[in-house]
Amino acid sequence: MFEKKWGKIVAVLVLLCISPGLFAGTAQAAGEVDHTKGEKHSFTVATGVVMNNPIQLAISEMCRRIQEITGGRISFSEHHNSALGSERELLEQESTGMIDMVGGGSQVAYNFVQTCGVFDLPYLFMSNEHAEAVLGSEIGKNILKQFEGTGIKPLTWIACGWRSLTANEPIRTPKEIAGKKIRAMENAVYIDMYNAVGANPTPMAFTELYTALQQGTVDGMDNPPIVINSGSFDDVQKYLMLTEHTFAAGLISMSQELYDSLSSEDQELFQSVAADMLAFSFRANDRVEGESIKAIEARGHMQVLKVDKKIWADAMRTIYPKYEAIYGPDFVRSIVDFKFR
Repeated sequence: MFEKKWGKIVAVLVLLCISPGLFAGTAQAAGEVDHTKGEKHSFTVATGVVMNNPIQLAISEMCRRIQEITGGRISFSEHHNSALGSERELLEQESTGMIDMVGGGSQVAYNFVQTCGVFDLPYLFMSNEHAEAVLGSEIGKNILKQFEGTGIKPLTWIACGWRSLTANEPIRTPKEIAGKKIRAMENAVYIDMYNAVGANPTPMAFTELYTALQQGTVDGMDNPPIVINSGSFDDVQKYLMLTEHTFAAGLISMSQELYDSLSSEDQELFQSVAADMLAFSFRANDRVEGESIKAIEARGHMQVLKVDKKIWADAMRTIYPKYEAIYGPDFVRSIVDFKFR
């Protein structure tokens, strides 16, 4: 009995000696990769947004996870709040390999891929669920493929927030905005959108906005609640109407040159972690917008009002024919009518 058991033990030992790669191969086949092994990297990461913005939260979380998985083999130096330049400057630097990773909005990405401009259309999305489903679908993936040749490697779409109206008097319906001077981003869609509801759109740089509202140069503006809160715009505006007329899609991207220089294992790691950031950013955006609205209400300077979004959508979507001629009516309708439930 003892001899039989001993014989089996010897057989196992012999198998291990003559087949050292057998079990390693089994682990590799199971997809187990030791990401702590490999070339060391230290990457520069930049955004043009303030801390606690969904863009910053998502890209910082991505960096944290990768650094943890690699045991510090891959590390990151983060720079936010436009410390290394405006969003446009950051993407331009990324496209030439001067900055390694960037988190930014689709409005700026439009300068590299025109299709990104479709996300500026009012009421393209009617809910978080709608926006997240489209960005994670083949529609979103196909837009990312259009960055080929730009020097930018997009890793994932992320949420940036919903833009809503502010003013010094309540504006619950499109009829009540007629004649009001509303600061508009220097963007044709926003100018057309406000013209469609009878407002007087006034293009203006964000840096001039607070003073313009304070002095009455403009009557109102739109921004996500986090920007309204962090910028203390409730000190110069009395009402926030939750029109949520445009959804700001964001992007986490890398320098294509840098991405191409990574090992296939590291490329897969970045892609895998980035894939989780879409859902992460939407949850982060929900939390941050809720906290921002509560903070605004707690200070008591600004009243927050809900509105009938369908009325606003019907009025603002009248600009669609002009932009369907640019992006294609079928493409725009495929987003508006996307089935996500």
